[in-house]
Amino acid sequence: MVTRRLFVAVDLTQAARRKLERQLGCRRELSGVRWVDPSRWHMTLEFLGSVPDVDIERVETCCQAAVEGRERFDVTLNAVGAFPNSRRARTLWVGASEGARQLATIASALRRELASNRLRHEDRDFKPHLTIARVRRPMSVKKLLGSDCTVDVSMPVVAVTLFESCIGDGPLRYVELAEFDLRK
Repeated sequence: MVTRRLFVAVDLTQAARRKLERQLGCRRELSGVRWVDPSRWHMTLEFLGSVPDVDIERVETCCQAAVEGRERFDVTLNAVGAFPNSRRARTLWVGASEGARQLATIASALRRELASNRLRHEDRDFKPHLTIARVRRPMSVKKLLGSDCTVDVSMPVVAVTLFESCIGDGPLRYVELAEFDLRK
């Protein structure tokens, strides 16, 4: 059975991507930190993992149903944090404040649709964020970034995208399979 590694996300606009990259640029030379390529920055709504090709159309139907009737909105990325916590960071992220509720609503609707269609979905709390780096040895965010690290990037959210994560044959890349527009 042929499968694809899929996730549903909000992609960053090019302007937001450039602004965030400028704001984080001074931190890019930290040792022990592997930065995510800015071209792959996105806000994951749902990681689906390996999905059989025969189920992709049903996933697309779930995505469409999750955004149906929902209006476009703005999101502001202005919080820097870490998983599992700020004292022992393994993953650095930038979180959403404005627009976080709308992102959570779409993520919740998507999970309901996936569950009702007996499709795999995550069973953990949704935290609207984008991953910016991975840390080789856990350490505090303040030690990594300093206490003055701030970001402030706003952008419109006009669509939700189904991506395939392609591993092998060069660097990791994300391929857009389908886009689901929010209402104007």
